[in-house]
Amino acid sequence: MTCTICRHPQKDDIDTALMGTDTIRNISALYDVSTGALQRHKKDHLIDKLAEVQKAREDALKGFREKVAVNAQTDLSRADDLLSQVHDLRQKAVSLLNQAEESGDLRTALAGIKEARGCIELLARIDGQLDERTQVNITLSTEWVELRTLIINALEPYPEAKQAVTNALH
Repeated sequence: MTCTICRHPQKDDIDTALMGTDTIRNISALYDVSTGALQRHKKDHLIDKLAEVQKAREDALKGFREKVAVNAQTDLSRADDLLSQVHDLRQKAVSLLNQAEESGDLRTALAGIKEARGCIELLARIDGQLDERTQVNITLSTEWVELRTLIINALEPYPEAKQAVTNALH
């Protein structure tokens, strides 16, 4: 099943709206798409596309050049624009937050904090600083303990190798 937002005739406008301050509900009503489709698209496609742009920038700084098809280049350019918009939105959110704090408007200040946090979180995801993957400690698994024991026992006739492997495992 393909993403309905990716196939939507106004996909670029939707992507831009998703990076803005409008709510998912408002964007849903404006483009006549479901909130679930918008949330999935943002999570599964938009953030990945922005992360690709960040990686492409890093590769360029390291001197790597990749040959990219015309369509991919267009997508990267569009994602690069979106990434710039996220940076701009973060700056605006922080600026508005500061203005609200200075004027004593705590309600607006809290809204500004929420928006700034969202931008920072998105940039951290794109930059790879926020890893939400499940972490597994393999050293606690019974399979690892059994394998480690088998390896150490198999090295019994070779004391130097056994000691080197034991040291490496620790």
